[in-house]
Amino acid sequence: MKEAIVKYEVEERGEYLVIHVVGDITKKAYLEILDESISDHIDAGHHRFVFNLEKVEKIDLDGIDLFIGCLTDVTEHGGGVYIVAEDNDVLQVLKDNSLDKLIPIYETDEAFAADHGISSLD
Repeated sequence: MKEAIVKYEVEERGEYLVIHVVGDITKKAYLEILDESISDHIDAGHHRFVFNLEKVEKIDLDGIDLFIGCLTDVTEHGGGVYIVAEDNDVLQVLKDNSLDKLIPIYETDEAFAADHGISSLD
């Protein structure tokens, strides 16, 4: 069986770097690719990340660790991490693992955009 590779698109929205992830955020999805991209963006001076997970089908602890690692890296630069996740199984996994205690999670891109004074993420 062929392993999936995490797919994502990156766009700048004001001071935020929005990463739209599609598919799975799991160990089997070769998260190193996304992790290296995040590190490259941090090195380039981006310190505010929004992970749009509206098209994510599955997430595991390795995926959650990716967000915590990003939060750790950007916090030392005064940045932040935010997540947009629909009310589905992915959101439930995030909450079951208390990620919402560390990272603000929004159920719609419109809610995030309104809260931060930027245009909608889509």
